[in-house]
Amino acid sequence: MKQAYCPICKKTSSLVRNSEELKFMCEDCGEIVKYPEAAHKSAYLLLNSINKKTKVPFWGYITVAIFLVSSLFVWLFPYVLPYAINYFRLTYLYQLLYQ
Repeated sequence: MKQAYCPICKKTSSLVRNSEELKFMCEDCGEIVKYPEAAHKSAYLLLNSINKKTKVPFWGYITVAIFLVSSLFVWLFPYVLPYAINYFRLTYLYQLLYQ
């Protein structure tokens, strides 16, 4: 017999298959168990917090921005490098170093 945590009973109890809705019900209280794979209270709370809609933290946006800027730099580097070399040759520093 399968067991899972029931938030109504607040304990781990046996589950019974509901024939009408094809869902698992608590054997003690008869309520449908939302997460039948959660065997303990901590697992139930973890699944419940994962499945809640939460706001994206600020560091998520910062990470995406850094990824986009760095990938743009990597993609454009081979095309921009010849122009950068020619620009460096025209600068005063290049003339001082290599003449």
